[in-house]
Amino acid sequence: MKELVIDVLEKASYLMELAGENFFKIRAFRNAIRALQMSNAEFDAVVAADGLREIPGIGAGIEEVILSIVKTGTADIYETLQQRVPIGLLELFKIPGLGAKRIRRLHEELDITNLGELEYACEENRLLTLPGFGEKSQANILKGISELNSYKGSFLYPTAYAAAQELLAEIRLLRPFRCELTGALRRAVEIVGQIEILAAGISPKQILSEPNIFLLEPKEEKNTITGQTRGGIPVILHFSDAARWGTDLILTTGNKLHLDYLLSLAKTKSASTNQPYLPEKPEEADVYNELGLDFILPELREGLFEVPSDEGRKVSFPQLVTHADFKGVFHVHTTYSDGIATLEEISQHGRTLGYSYVGIADHSQSAFYANGLKRDDLLRQMAEIGQINAENPDITLLKGLEVDILSDGSLDCDDNLLKKLDYVIASVHSNFRMSEKDMTNRVIKALSNPHVTMLGHPTGRLLLARRPYPIDLDKVIEACHKYQVAIEINASPRRLDLDWRWARKAYEKGVMLVVNPDAHRLAGFAHTQYGINAARKAGLPKNALLNTRELGEFKWKN
Repeated sequence: MKELVIDVLEKASYLMELAGENFFKIRAFRNAIRALQMSNAEFDAVVAADGLREIPGIGAGIEEVILSIVKTGTADIYETLQQRVPIGLLELFKIPGLGAKRIRRLHEELDITNLGELEYACEENRLLTLPGFGEKSQANILKGISELNSYKGSFLYPTAYAAAQELLAEIRLLRPFRCELTGALRRAVEIVGQIEILAAGISPKQILSEPNIFLLEPKEEKNTITGQTRGGIPVILHFSDAARWGTDLILTTGNKLHLDYLLSLAKTKSASTNQPYLPEKPEEADVYNELGLDFILPELREGLFEVPSDEGRKVSFPQLVTHADFKGVFHVHTTYSDGIATLEEISQHGRTLGYSYVGIADHSQSAFYANGLKRDDLLRQMAEIGQINAENPDITLLKGLEVDILSDGSLDCDDNLLKKLDYVIASVHSNFRMSEKDMTNRVIKALSNPHVTMLGHPTGRLLLARRPYPIDLDKVIEACHKYQVAIEINASPRRLDLDWRWARKAYEKGVMLVVNPDAHRLAGFAHTQYGINAARKAGLPKNALLNTRELGEFKWKN
């Protein structure tokens, strides 16, 4: 629900900006959005306790708007603004370089109301003579539109998962026999196109007859219901029964390559089509057993690592890593750079999570945009960490640093200072437009520094926002093995970098991996689970990750 509230507030603030509303009113909405994003409190509990006003940045007016969104999914001010400003203009804010003033001019001068009309106007060269634009602006806008179109209909895993959990809760109130998440979300895929749910012991008509149906535009077709969430995510509800629940759960979980593999093992064929089909069983394990296979975890069902390369043999996996195996995490930012939690707060939070250690890794000095630490700042932080550790012997804050890899491959910190740290993460944060060869050489040179212990977010990708920079990951993985540098699986749901497919390759090459939350607030620690999802999709066991080691077991280099 918190995500929906932030979404509506954000859209309303942009519409207010386009409508020329009072600056202070717009700022109140933006302050409330930031307050909700920064709050570590459980949102539903705060609402239930009538505690919204206790969050700094939320006043009486904003509280009323938020409560309306919680109850109805929208707010009067948002609905009223949509009558004044075309809602399609919100898409234009996603294009780099377009702000409210320029979007308003496009609307007023060219009568543009959505992304498609803007694209057509660019193709017709209508921006060339428009004041404040021109040939270069038009080319950049077309490029931005092309990027947006490539992401259309895609949703980050956390966004879709949160909406799916709300749907599951509502369906379970109707007392089905069973009801589970399925499809790509069940496989923990990082980007999905829809939510899929399988239900048994309830019919489509029973759901459609509910007066408070929880889907927008629901339709019944072929024993399914399709529709969308209030946030616009497509939904498919599949229906099954107890006798074939396991079979249908496998079929709806997918993916196609995995199902093709299972069908290649199926001995039963349809009399009418002569095509193999899976045995009808109440549990998934029963289906796999009849096919001569051990149960395959949903995360692995991608038609890749779980499918044998040779006919007649089967792939076996060790027990996959879980969060219960974690002794600690690394790559956490504090108020020293661009985080909003203090060292003391992080120490206490790590203890609450049951960790033995938490690695602090603020930005180095070149990251001026993130208040990167200069030498004296880092030394002062290290002294404070030492003091906090002395006062809290049951958890250790590790002294680390996320050091920028400069364009020539050198590090943005003196070696004499780096050697004082417990560990060092080396990351690229600038100059992404190098050639693949130059970027690869740049990173490999940084890896050769004897003080580097981890490579941070190795491809620089931002899911649904920025493509990876060109880099030869095969060579980078070889260099990590050579220089004994661990590769980060950055658990931020917008990064998940290293990608799980490459994480598998790194593991097979003998490279150690590490799941890092890249947390900038206490709530960011929860992102660790997304990184664990990626590790499990890569088929990684407990011993493949640094996080599962006890504090005294660390040996960064031979």
